Amino acid sequence: MSGRWAIHAYLAYRRENHDIGGQLATLVRQALTTRDTTAATTQLDAFAGHPDLPNHPSLQALLPALAAILSGSRDPALAADPRLDIFDAAELQLLLERLN
Repeated sequence: MSGRWAIHAYLAYRRENHDIGGQLATLVRQALTTRDTTAATTQLDAFAGHPDLPNHPSLQALLPALAAILSGSRDPALAADPRLDIFDAAELQLLLERLN
């Protein structure tokens, strides 16, 4: 199974369900929709400071990507970081698609 196929399969799944990466992506999308990013920034910072974060390499890559999106980046390369697992890569891709 190729990585691209896995991402597409997850995108189909994600449209119905989501995990922590999906919840964080939804948080960012809602913050950008309402143009109030303060709470989302605070929540991302709280996740970034969590003591278990070193045990989650994908979240270590996801959080800065979401922060970059909150700050205005729409670079598709954010979803191509090899440290992201397929689920978090798909969450970023979905978020960027919805914002563009």
